[in-house]
Amino acid sequence: QKMDTIPRGTSRIISMRPATRPVQQYLGSMLDHLEVCRVRKVCKSWNLMLGSKGFRNLKLEGREKVRELLSRFGDHIGAFETRHVSLRFCAALEMSDLKLLENFKNLESVNLDYCQKIKNDG
Repeated sequence: QKMDTIPRGTSRIISMRPATRPVQQYLGSMLDHLEVCRVRKVCKSWNLMLGSKGFRNLKLEGREKVRELLSRFGDHIGAFETRHVSLRFCAALEMSDLKLLENFKNLESVNLDYCQKIKNDG
């Protein structure tokens, strides 16, 4: 049986839409928010495929390097989509680190429960 060949000078558009959902779910489950931000920059189709990864709620709970994470994530596109940030149990988080939240332009709430260095009075 003769194989389907594409004549020279023509192109064929191959749609991957049926495979997109399983791939998106697999990648979404394997990557954290920062990794998704990096991967979305690879190309337009990857950006679209991973675009629905939940950036509205960013959970960085109990992370040791929270300052670095806030800085890096704030520089990515996900920061514009983020509405709620949970920094619970981030023992290393200091008042000066909260300045990094200014990059999150649409932020509605921040959870600072059990952050030992954060005080309510200031």
